[in-house]
Amino acid sequence: MASRDAISTDKAKLALSGLHSSSVGQIPYGWPSSHLWPVWMAALLLIEIYILFHTYSFPTYCIDISSFHSCLLPSQAVLRATAFFAVLALTVFASPKIRALLFRDDRPKTVALKWACAQIAGFSLIMLPWAVASRSPAFMNLALVPWTVGACLAVLGLALAVAGPERWRLIVAELGPARLALLAVPLLVPFVTRDLWNFQPLTRVTFEGVEFVLKVFGIEAIAEPTKYVVSSNSFNIEIGTACSGVEGFALTILFFGCYFFAFKESLRFPNVWVLLPIGLLLSWGLNVVRIATLFAIGHNGNPELAVTGFHSYAGWLMFSILAFSLIGVSTSVPWFRRGNTAALSLWEDWTAARILPFAAFMGAALLISTFTVTPDLWYFAKAVAISSVLATYLPLYRARLVWRIDTFAVVVGVAIGLLWIAFGFEDHSRAVALDNALASLPLSLWLGWVLVRLIGTIALVPVAEELFFRGYLLDRFAHNGEATRVIGLFLGTVLFAVMHGRWVLAGCAGLVYGLLYLRSSRLTDSIVAHSASNAIIGFYALATAQWSLI
Repeated sequence: MASRDAISTDKAKLALSGLHSSSVGQIPYGWPSSHLWPVWMAALLLIEIYILFHTYSFPTYCIDISSFHSCLLPSQAVLRATAFFAVLALTVFASPKIRALLFRDDRPKTVALKWACAQIAGFSLIMLPWAVASRSPAFMNLALVPWTVGACLAVLGLALAVAGPERWRLIVAELGPARLALLAVPLLVPFVTRDLWNFQPLTRVTFEGVEFVLKVFGIEAIAEPTKYVVSSNSFNIEIGTACSGVEGFALTILFFGCYFFAFKESLRFPNVWVLLPIGLLLSWGLNVVRIATLFAIGHNGNPELAVTGFHSYAGWLMFSILAFSLIGVSTSVPWFRRGNTAALSLWEDWTAARILPFAAFMGAALLISTFTVTPDLWYFAKAVAISSVLATYLPLYRARLVWRIDTFAVVVGVAIGLLWIAFGFEDHSRAVALDNALASLPLSLWLGWVLVRLIGTIALVPVAEELFFRGYLLDRFAHNGEATRVIGLFLGTVLFAVMHGRWVLAGCAGLVYGLLYLRSSRLTDSIVAHSASNAIIGFYALATAQWSLI
């Protein structure tokens, strides 16, 4: 194009390699090197957590033959460990000094290797009770011994494989009380939640709030706070411990902690701390609205929607609305922003262009999952949401992305698609519900649904997901050195895997897409590979009518 003739030689070369303008003057990212012990130990930990998550999902007989805590300990420990290391990774990323301490290689590799072996030995002790599983009550109680000893050895081995005691002392000093308290939140939340649920003033206020909302909208109901029950003549719900609002408080505090630390350079302190009490109050209010709406849906003749759709997704929908609203306030109100310069227009912001398509996709998915019994039937809502945002930022994509079909990326994408088909599994309950819904559609609507499903799967979703996971998340880490580049690759892979459900397959796919991006510094290579994968899976789903594969 004529406009490119005016670009300098250096910038033209970078543009042809796919680097956006913020990367001008930097070398391509390249492949990550070896000997990054924190990264390799993090990868080992991820594999171990995945194994523990699947092996220690106890059947129902566990509680019948043993104490409740004996059965609850392994599963909750895995969840706490996952949350703890996720927060730790964000904290490390937010502090260059901690990164420098953590990735400083000043010890013989044999020392780190010995402690890595100790970590694996600790994990083996944790797995020992499962290997010799027994249904006797005595066994379940005795299992606490190897679990405890193994967990201590695994944690100690992990820590000392990464860094020596003196470096850990410096890291803890650099963290300070505030960040140490933040790291403790994932470990303490289950205990705090269980205790506060029995805190009658909070419980009473929450349920009285639900009763008030129902009365305002003319819905007759009886609220029984002592039994955690809201009832009427046609519908009854018994609320579990998560519905008191305490977990919403914990999520809000965790969100603010991560957000403030990750974006502390652009936020004005202590001004932004005002958003914390506002967020907690709004979280409680949205929780009251959620419970009242759940009851109203069931009371008005839609118990299936209330229980299967709204109950499962409304909490995340409310939290997402709250989080994005508070982010919008903190970035648009000058009093919360650091510096006096005017903020860049949202429609010219490259960061927003990479995040908002994925946010629109997830928002639409939450909405239709919350308010419909068969969410897959309403896939067009996701397609409309993604395409609308992508169309808004089309000038930015044209300016910053260089499209080129890379043969290697296509071949890799096809291979991932074939692996997904060979080793993936079909969600039978979801498949049956969708098949019944599609069978009731006229031929014209069925053809329209299939067309939109394929376009969304092959053309829209890969762009939205790659813009976020590789274009934003990995790119944000990639400019801070090789160590943080690998952390970004690791986190992006984990989040991509969790979002897709099939952890191993999705994790492998996310890792490969990330490596393709690092290989060439072209985001379009990962988009092309992702689209090729989805094309293979999409047309296979069309041929076999196995739509739950995608």
